[in-house]
Amino acid sequence: MSEINDLYKFRAELYKLFPSRRDAITELIDAISSYGYCCKSIVELCEAPSFTREYTSITDAVSDGLGSADFKKIENLVFDHCTKGYANDYYLFGTDGTPNPRPHAKTLEDRSIIHASNCTPGQKPIALGHQYSVTAWMPMDEADKNKHWLVPIAAARVPSSISPNEFGIIQLTDLISQLGLDDQLVVGVADSAYGSQVCRQQASKYDNFVHIYRLKGNRKVYSQPKAQASKRQKYGEQMVLNNDKTHKAPDEEKITKRISANGTEYKVTLSRWHNMLFRGTREFKAYNHPFDILKVELRPIKENGDIGDLVGKPMWLTVYGKRRSEISTINVYRNYSQRFDLEHFFRFGKNKLLMTSYQTPDVVNEELFAKLCMVAHAQLFLARNDGDLYLKKWERYGKSSTIKNGADKKTLTPTQAQRSFSSILNKVGTFPLPAKKRGKSLGRQKGDKQVKREKLPIVSV
Repeated sequence: MSEINDLYKFRAELYKLFPSRRDAITELIDAISSYGYCCKSIVELCEAPSFTREYTSITDAVSDGLGSADFKKIENLVFDHCTKGYANDYYLFGTDGTPNPRPHAKTLEDRSIIHASNCTPGQKPIALGHQYSVTAWMPMDEADKNKHWLVPIAAARVPSSISPNEFGIIQLTDLISQLGLDDQLVVGVADSAYGSQVCRQQASKYDNFVHIYRLKGNRKVYSQPKAQASKRQKYGEQMVLNNDKTHKAPDEEKITKRISANGTEYKVTLSRWHNMLFRGTREFKAYNHPFDILKVELRPIKENGDIGDLVGKPMWLTVYGKRRSEISTINVYRNYSQRFDLEHFFRFGKNKLLMTSYQTPDVVNEELFAKLCMVAHAQLFLARNDGDLYLKKWERYGKSSTIKNGADKKTLTPTQAQRSFSSILNKVGTFPLPAKKRGKSLGRQKGDKQVKREKLPIVSV
């Protein structure tokens, strides 16, 4: 019952943070959390049992209610409740971007060409629309990691005037002060795009921040200059990552194991080099900001115990920050492995929470609805240990079939938590007051003319 009580307190405090249309907003959040997987469009959320108002209240809640809410306070509330009870040496965050294609929204502001996956052979992976950046807290509890749980804290549209990776690293570092983590060790994980000089320069401003990102296999790094070298020499021997002949002996080596989703066991070899350097510029003296690099090699373990050949190419990771030595080599690898849970969230958020389904010509309302979906996901996280498992007929033969309703208590996945959230609402109760009919509006008067929205050009970056 402790999780139910935490969810109740969270919902009570969240309800007070909406100055306007709080009843409609709360019911909309509950509808997303409990009924989003049944809907293909936003208007279908009005058919959710938890949404007692008319479908017009959806637009009213977003356009008239969410605009007056202070989302920084909401983000702090989500973080405080979701991290309660976790005793870790540091806080782990993941940052990544996701596309929101809007090819037909000709009156929508700030549309530009964005990267978006395209399964059509021969087509470029691009689209017209907006890019969104999400920063999420990643729990390091094994039960939550196995179910690919994370808690999105901040979600914002990336303006066309800035690159998504630069926007994302600023979003992440700003959360350090906003969440009151200035005295705590904070670790961020991101892909190779977040290793640019601008991102490294932003990360170096925070002494308590360690930035872990993937390094491209053709990069060149440098060791520290020898002690007897001249003062003008800032860089030592060159090390080309894809050329083994240029590699010096690693400063540290670790061996661990990994089991894939299909049950294959791998031997993971981790080699770490300390205090490496990048070439800098006049504006950014990179030799003053050393880092560690990690080489990850996977080899399958056969049934007879023999070790197979190297799988693919080695993966290179960068550990950037003044307190990087506090993160062990194995934890660097494990922390970066959690970054891929962001991809699970993006798929779940778009398919089950309707994160990018709000077809509005107002860019502000589009951003507000995306933020609302983050709050709905936080509710599911707080309810992950108290919901009942509802399996479909074709799911009874999988791994989840070993968990019986009311029997072996285990953490639910996000999809399973969403299916059971209606029963959670019956236990925790709701705060919104019953809807009251206001009568019929006068509507448009005879002779009124609606001003057509101006068609806006596509922004070229």
